[in-house]
Amino acid sequence: MKSVLYILALVGACVFAGYLYLEKPELVMPPGCIIEAVNKQGKMRIEAVGKYTRKYKWKGRSKKFRLWPREKRWNGSKGAYRPSGDRDMHAVLEEGQQHFSSQEEVYPWLIWQRYNGRRDVKYTSDGLVVVWQEQRHPVAANYSALSVDVWQIYVDGKKPSGLRGASDGAIKVLQQGSAEIVIGKPSINTARTINGRKYSGKALDFMDEDRISVDRVEKVLSKAEPRREGEYTCYTGLWLEDKALEFAVWVNSDGIVVYVN
Repeated sequence: MKSVLYILALVGACVFAGYLYLEKPELVMPPGCIIEAVNKQGKMRIEAVGKYTRKYKWKGRSKKFRLWPREKRWNGSKGAYRPSGDRDMHAVLEEGQQHFSSQEEVYPWLIWQRYNGRRDVKYTSDGLVVVWQEQRHPVAANYSALSVDVWQIYVDGKKPSGLRGASDGAIKVLQQGSAEIVIGKPSINTARTINGRKYSGKALDFMDEDRISVDRVEKVLSKAEPRREGEYTCYTGLWLEDKALEFAVWVNSDGIVVYVN
């Protein structure tokens, strides 16, 4: 009997621990928060109608989706997401915090958001980022794909100030919401030199997350064709024969690896 009670208590403790674990995602919008963002596609209104439920309004349409809290960090985020829509439309939704050790490391990440799908990225000087677009199905006229990302940038646990290239007028927080947001405290790297090459802290974060070694990064740099992306050079291992090299490496004009994904 005691052993059964012990097992039940252990299971209960694990469930409770899991509940606590899921109760602390790194979100951006508390319940009641409303954000409005305008980009080249038009206006997107995002309402936090629950802890994980968001209502999206755009171009005369309205959709409500429940996001799923992430159990582990993905692309730097331990927020919430939804990889699918409903019978009416496809939806890829993200919300979370992005943590950096320095403000200069924010800019390559922002450029990557533009590069990823050639999207229109808007952000405020204190690091609130909204990226959204709707794409119509080429055949089914009434079916479309919606993607919406909401990020809050933190540098050493604080919101940045004076981010270059910000569009403060494009994003408005109409309501703050009814609760305080839990700011994550992930273990983040600072920039350092490894085997003669300097890496940004954010690049090392992604390498740790995806278990990408310095040797694999060097192989991509030596084998992939370089491609200019603004002020950065991108090396993509996607088309190389070695499947272990299917990631991209971004290097700035000083030869520093600033992004690995």
